[in-house]
Amino acid sequence: MEDRKLLIKKKTALSKVKKKLELFKSFLTVDIIEADSDEITKYREQVEEMNHYSYPKLSIRKLDKDKDIMIEWFFKEIPILRDNTVWIIPFDEMGIWWIKVMVTNCRESIEQLWDIGEVCIIEEESKMCYYIQIDEDNCYIAFKQLQ
Repeated sequence: MEDRKLLIKKKTALSKVKKKLELFKSFLTVDIIEADSDEITKYREQVEEMNHYSYPKLSIRKLDKDKDIMIEWFFKEIPILRDNTVWIIPFDEMGIWWIKVMVTNCRESIEQLWDIGEVCIIEEESKMCYYIQIDEDNCYIAFKQLQ
């Protein structure tokens, strides 16, 4: 019975992810990967470490209501932000599903992801991970070279 409930939960979450992905025209979905898969498990624990406030931050700034100012700051601080790269992203708050995407319009991708909330990007080729986090007043960028 528990297996059936888990399967239903996964299928429901997958449907929601697919529906949300339809809104993103700035990247092409390469794959939707279950968080428990071998490929993602090796990253997930390392990324979760970055979510702790004690984890060292690469950069910090006051949160600005002007989205364009924040986007410019991301591009200044995060060197992997460019078109034609493959990203692995925990989608929907590091839930059940992660996505692998080919970025066709990096600026638009970042804008859309920023509208959702915190952003975590792993560049597939370099295994560089940048995690953009927010609290009431500040925005933080954490960096980790994943294994």
